[in-house]
Amino acid sequence: MQQLGIKILKDKIDFSLFMKKKDSVVEKSRKGIEFLLKKNGVNLIYGKGELLSKNVIKVTTANGEERIEADNIILATGSSPFKLRIFDFEQPTILTSDNLMVLDEPPDSMVIVGGGVVACELAMVFHLLGTDITVIEMLPNLLPLQDKRQSRYIERSFKKEGIKFLTNSKVEGVKEYGEDFVILSVEGKDDVKAKKVVVCIGRTPNSRDLGLENLNIEMDRGFVKVNNKMETNIPGIYAVGDLIGGKMLAHVASAQGKIVAENIMGHEAIFDDRMIPITIYTHPQVSSVGLTPDQAKENGYEISLGNFPFSASGKANAIDESEGFVQIVADINSGEILGSQMVGPDVSELIHLIA
Repeated sequence: MQQLGIKILKDKIDFSLFMKKKDSVVEKSRKGIEFLLKKNGVNLIYGKGELLSKNVIKVTTANGEERIEADNIILATGSSPFKLRIFDFEQPTILTSDNLMVLDEPPDSMVIVGGGVVACELAMVFHLLGTDITVIEMLPNLLPLQDKRQSRYIERSFKKEGIKFLTNSKVEGVKEYGEDFVILSVEGKDDVKAKKVVVCIGRTPNSRDLGLENLNIEMDRGFVKVNNKMETNIPGIYAVGDLIGGKMLAHVASAQGKIVAENIMGHEAIFDDRMIPITIYTHPQVSSVGLTPDQAKENGYEISLGNFPFSASGKANAIDESEGFVQIVADINSGEILGSQMVGPDVSELIHLIA
């Protein structure tokens, strides 16, 4: 902040207050959703559900079992972190993105296995909290599902911040579990030692023990298959969110839920995920919507690219956040906007203008 004329005298973060604030935000959001559901006449039952037929669900609660009948059923059971078998998750040194957020204090050092969205966001957060971070990604770039230009910017930012990362690198296994450390064996490279290891290699759908097999609902690697109306192969049974794969984001699930509601009410509605923007909360932020240049070309478009660097923005320079760009992908023949990729300060507040 000194380059802005501001000198911070106390720069230590109180981690307990940091986590307390996180818990407060989560609890407030949970209670708010619960309140809105009850206010709108939704009957909430806390228990475990299982499909018995296309119109009947068995719910097991603390007080026993009950059956619920419905003309339409929506499956929205979410997902859980995928756990690599080479790790012993009973060890206190091996974590996922779920239990990482209940630590009492930030570790001195941390290895993050995986270089995708969650991995990069966590790397940035814990780096700012003072943890020495190493990210290990098997593919050639961090954020491998993003546009290559966006990936390069984040890799440059990581280098600038002092966040270490290894790409084209595969963790072979754990060489040693210590009392408060782990040593990982990395194929073709030196061993990596850290206080904690966080495994962030994707998520797996919560599709087991739901009774899906009772109805022969079609699946693909554990994910429930749906059409563009979010309906399964069984009429009247719908699925949304992480359970069906794709972009595993809360606002995507919300958009899919609206599509289901419209169709149940008799209105024709289809889901097009190309219209759903995503943001990655690294520093700088990364946002995207629609097709990347490579995807547009693969789909047969002849494209035109429009680019604006944040280094040409007066505001960006004033706040010393001039790294990044806004890129527009358009069909050169029709002028139709096909997509946009952004990197820069608060681009999460810009991407909706394209969507």
